[in-house]
Amino acid sequence: MMKSFKKMMPLMLLVMAVALIVQVGSAFAATSKNYNVLKPDGTISTWANSYAVKPASVASDGETVTLAFNDTTYIQSLTIVDGSGSHTYYGTIVGSTRVFTFTVDDFSVNTQAKLHVIVPGIYDTVHDIQFKWL
Repeated sequence: MMKSFKKMMPLMLLVMAVALIVQVGSAFAATSKNYNVLKPDGTISTWANSYAVKPASVASDGETVTLAFNDTTYIQSLTIVDGSGSHTYYGTIVGSTRVFTFTVDDFSVNTQAKLHVIVPGIYDTVHDIQFKWL
């Protein structure tokens, strides 16, 4: 019996190593999450919904979201409002999009946010919005 165990040991170690690699690899995989950008009352999509790049990406921690908006010349910042206060993100410009990364604790409720838009010489305002996670 000990001889057969010794013969099987390399195979068992190989199977365990492959299982570990698969498990670790899946832990780092991001998932997609679709969303809509709604008006402050949460009833209908806002103009910002047409600028949103979808779907968003959710990191393996299940809370870190990365999403983007087209037309980086107008959208300046995104402020997420949650139970711990407000957190403003200026994002990273990638081509013609501005990419934001932030955390979401609960995807079952809308995320309250503010989007700062500037059209030079014409328009400078902060819009209250909500992200509805689908």
